[in-house]
Amino acid sequence: MIIKISSMLPSVIRIIFLLFLIISCNAAAQKAPLTIAEIGKLKITDSEFRIRYELSPFISQKSGTNAEQRKSDFLFSLITEKLWYLEALSSGISESQLFRFYYQPVEDIHLRDALFKKEISDKVKLSADDVTKALMFAGTEVKTDVISGNDSAAIFYLYHELSGTTPEKHDSVLVTFSSSGLSLNQFTVVLGSMKDAEVEEYIFTLKQGECSYPVKSELGWTMFLVREKSSKPVDISNQSEVNRIKEIIRNRKTLLKTGEYFSKLLSDVRIDINEQNFRYIAEAMYNKIKIRYPEGIDTAEGKIILSDSDFRELLSEIPEQEIRRQLFTAGLNAVTILDFLSHTAFNELTFSSSGKAYVYQRLSNAVKTFVQSCILTDEARRQGLLQTESVQRDLALWKESMLAHFLKLSSLDSARASDDEVKQYYDTDIYNDREQTYLNVQILTLAQLSEVEEALRRITEGTSFDQVTRSYGFTDPLADSAGMTGLKPAAVLGSIGTIAAGLELNELYGPVRRENGSYSLLMVKEKQRSSDAPVVDFEKDKEQLRRYLAQKKITGFISEKTAELFKKYGVRVNEQLLSSVKTSDIYMFTHRLMGFGGRISAVPLLDNWADWINIQQLKKELLP
Repeated sequence: MIIKISSMLPSVIRIIFLLFLIISCNAAAQKAPLTIAEIGKLKITDSEFRIRYELSPFISQKSGTNAEQRKSDFLFSLITEKLWYLEALSSGISESQLFRFYYQPVEDIHLRDALFKKEISDKVKLSADDVTKALMFAGTEVKTDVISGNDSAAIFYLYHELSGTTPEKHDSVLVTFSSSGLSLNQFTVVLGSMKDAEVEEYIFTLKQGECSYPVKSELGWTMFLVREKSSKPVDISNQSEVNRIKEIIRNRKTLLKTGEYFSKLLSDVRIDINEQNFRYIAEAMYNKIKIRYPEGIDTAEGKIILSDSDFRELLSEIPEQEIRRQLFTAGLNAVTILDFLSHTAFNELTFSSSGKAYVYQRLSNAVKTFVQSCILTDEARRQGLLQTESVQRDLALWKESMLAHFLKLSSLDSARASDDEVKQYYDTDIYNDREQTYLNVQILTLAQLSEVEEALRRITEGTSFDQVTRSYGFTDPLADSAGMTGLKPAAVLGSIGTIAAGLELNELYGPVRRENGSYSLLMVKEKQRSSDAPVVDFEKDKEQLRRYLAQKKITGFISEKTAELFKKYGVRVNEQLLSSVKTSDIYMFTHRLMGFGGRISAVPLLDNWADWINIQQLKKELLP
């Protein structure tokens, strides 16, 4: 399969134009950062703490409504993350194939973003003339009929007919051309609505009833008939409105600059994709979809998605020599099946059908997009952008978070509960708890963060959590199709029960990262305390009890290991400075839209380590 990159440029540029927004820790700080905590040679500054705190969707509620204590809990979660990162570095996890599988796309997207900033956004400048023209037309709205077609003779004849008659007769003229093969659509022209600034300005100068001269465009021959035109003055004393207008012009210049850059970099590039190796991985991914959806599925919403567990299974099932097969070469680099899988997992590719032909076509389009990404990433590396301060700073946050999480996951194997331990707990320990917490928890479990974001968006816009959860049907083995667990002892609900026991009624919490890589949102609908022996069916609830005991082991292990790491690396905290850091209590789940396309969480999602560690005990281990 040979693809010529230039043939894909128009659609690529349109997407890229919409996907550029810079959010960085550096932008939040207007003064020299102050150090809140030191962990070995690492530091947590006030600016890092603030942006991580405010851009985390949910904060541990173990301290209730005490805002200062919540900040302290969050700081100790950050400290724990960095301690586990330091320990992970010494363990060699960063060199493992699995870690590189998840980390490489993060590095690559930051490189492309840095390239976009250097080659595109930093070079877009607004002249005084640009601003003057924009302010002149900013209040103008022109409602038009857009007439287009491939028959130049027909459209020029229509142009002369419309130009030679009064506006009152335009409709009758158009009726006579209804069978000429020309199409007619309505379009409202406002500042920035058209890619071509000159055409847009030309339409702004037309009077009501006038018709533009036909021009050749992507739609064929096109002209605009002005139906209505209105103008209102722009308040130039309103700086926010002036800035909005400037941004419209800057975005259009960015679009044009991006097109020029793509033409220069990619116009003569030809990539030969190995057809056999592409079909090999396409077949493997299709088979995984077929296993997950054995009865087939077609959905306009594109809800078919391979989960983190699916990709881990693919990595373990495909032999090493097969997964290292070469798909194509970008620059001097051989790009493999493994690289494509990594890119696909990171970008959370969705499918709207489980049909084989459709899946193959979707993956074919995905590999073409991947080719473009590889060329841009290679160019960014060639320019040495990986060594720039901003890229290194952003990647450090991601590497710390990901390595800490990987080390935590690696400890799960030592936290398995045997059949004997589960039976012992059921026969004896569960009945020794004087006070049992019974919970009915509503759970929504989704495979990818993008799905969680969509659910949170719907909730933010006013749809209740109950409605959102019911719309997904069965998503979690602990719950029914409405997402309800029913009233059960917290122990039976495993790690979810441990978290939910500390929540208030109707308090939305999450996303909670589950052991299988999925994410859960949860809300406690009922909560009761009872000294009566809990009603538990051993055979029915054995696996939930096993998960609960495993969670207890994990919590104990994490708490003990963190205390050990406090002593090993040494931790200092400036609690007075922490108290002085002003933060918002409106927590957000925010994406950073990256240059040249793609998106990533604005900051790494912090595990709620505070729910697993003994903070009061750790404070006794702080260095002076």
